[in-house]
Amino acid sequence: MINYEIIKIQGFDKDGEPEIKKFQDGHIELQFNFMPPLNGKADTEDSEFWDNFEQTLQSHLNVNVLRDDRELFVIEKPKKSTVEKLKLYLESFWEKKTSHNN
Repeated sequence: MINYEIIKIQGFDKDGEPEIKKFQDGHIELQFNFMPPLNGKADTEDSEFWDNFEQTLQSHLNVNVLRDDRELFVIEKPKKSTVEKLKLYLESFWEKKTSHNN
């Protein structure tokens, strides 16, 4: 029996889009296929950014984010808006990252 809803992400990594799992007990899991992403946009020189991506997510979402594995992030106590904010953040990630690097 599946006890979670899957929210698909589009535009983050065409080689393996991440997905958000929203569990019945309220916690959220963000599962990436590859970290850093394999879409050719990730700066492989910026390993510190990707190694500490949970801190970036935590800062943006204003909730505690735990890194359970290289590709798995857990939010045990999300706010009502966390799933929507996370989806929007990831789907516009490369646009925002490019504009911040210029």
